[in-house]
Amino acid sequence: MIVVTWGAVSDTGRVRARNEDAVLAQDPVFVVADGMGGYRGGATASRIAVETFREILDLPRVRAADIPPQLRAAHDAIRRQAGIEPASASMGTTAVGLTLVHEDGAAYWLAFNVGDSRLYRLHEGVLSQISVDHSYVQELVHAGFLAPDEARLHPERSVITRALGVADGSDADFWVFPAEAGERFLLCSDGLSGELDDVDIAAALTAGEGPQETAARLVTAANEAGGRDNISVIVVDVAGTPDAELDAPTADRPRSAPGSGAGSTPDPTSGSSPDPVPEIT
Repeated sequence: MIVVTWGAVSDTGRVRARNEDAVLAQDPVFVVADGMGGYRGGATASRIAVETFREILDLPRVRAADIPPQLRAAHDAIRRQAGIEPASASMGTTAVGLTLVHEDGAAYWLAFNVGDSRLYRLHEGVLSQISVDHSYVQELVHAGFLAPDEARLHPERSVITRALGVADGSDADFWVFPAEAGERFLLCSDGLSGELDDVDIAAALTAGEGPQETAARLVTAANEAGGRDNISVIVVDVAGTPDAELDAPTADRPRSAPGSGAGSTPDPTSGSSPDPVPEIT
């Protein structure tokens, strides 16, 4: 069996007056949303995003095809709310998520991202960033105008190019890969990744603490580095051994699920990100 445990912390930081992030951490759905458009708009948009994904918890078993409609529903709900509140017409939110899905009797992780909140995977001591930022700075990196190590400190690093609730900019990227014992995942808003580099993040993830303690350690480190934005963190641990049969889902925490996948689903290797799977978009 693959057993999933997790910890989550969302913090205002040391500079902002209020927290516009929202977090959903409940097996099998993990989401971090970072709102924008002023406090009222940003907090509303991120809350709508996570509440929309909370609906998945009522499904007897989650499949890959269930995720894209939830993203569209969140986008539409934010747009409707923006129409009701003219002062928050520019509201939107990033969303990065990790969901345990079941296909053909096997369990996979489905990851998605809109904006610059991030998903990292730690496996066999190697930290890799699965998500790709939808940001102006990342476009500069892709085009070869900016070195990756310069991006974190670039003055326009907070300018994002996609967000839920923003017209013509809500398309998500998706990845699917088998669940494996020994994995550790980190989902975070840019309040963490903007303060800590990958070396700092890897050090916290490999410090030997449980997921809740690790999430708290990361938030503390980000605050000590400046805490200039809201900081939200989810740490997900995967333990156990593969099993060919699915258990019926239960309300207990943690939930058990099968481990390794099969078929043509891409298998991530240490130090590299899984390939996108365009057929589920």
